[in-house]
Amino acid sequence: MLLRQLVCLAVLFFWANYLFAQKNVNISSPNKQITFEFTIAAGKPEYGVKFKGQKLVEHSALSLAFEDGQLGNKASMQKAKVSKGVEEYDLPMGKASHVRSAYTQMIIALQEGDKKVSLQVRVFDDGLGMRYQFPEQGNQAGLVLTDERTNFDLSNTPTARVAFLDNYFTSHEHLYNVLPLADIKNDTLMDMPVLFEFPG
Repeated sequence: MLLRQLVCLAVLFFWANYLFAQKNVNISSPNKQITFEFTIAAGKPEYGVKFKGQKLVEHSALSLAFEDGQLGNKASMQKAKVSKGVEEYDLPMGKASHVRSAYTQMIIALQEGDKKVSLQVRVFDDGLGMRYQFPEQGNQAGLVLTDERTNFDLSNTPTARVAFLDNYFTSHEHLYNVLPLADIKNDTLMDMPVLFEFPG
């Protein structure tokens, strides 16, 4: 009887640790068609994006390297704050002179060791954006960022519309190519923006 109780306690302890180590939060666009999902699994922050339930971006790692450490290997989520808002601004030219876009926002406070970083995400009805924010670091005067390792792992082999570059000294006036993403070799130099069309 005692052995059975000890085994049950061990299982409960393992399960509680697993749930604590893996945190999931998500937000959706005001029209509920775009969903941003965030998780930390075994200390590694990851995100994904869905459109009408279809995965567009999945299991994409978020990681930053600093001169004296990193964030993205043993990170923890301190809190996630969700809010709603509206962006409004005027355009000097275009189809409309005034833009008004509602969004859902989530700010995720992350920490690894003494490094503190916030991920700000805004999901609109027609897209989303995310950026890193760097709050005060306590006793540190600042952070020296040496590498950003944000991944964009796209699902379902979309069709890419992309201009390839020979080098970094370019006029940015290349013709665009249309081909499956899977046909683009690793370490290929591409101009921005790149457009991706998913099946359906």
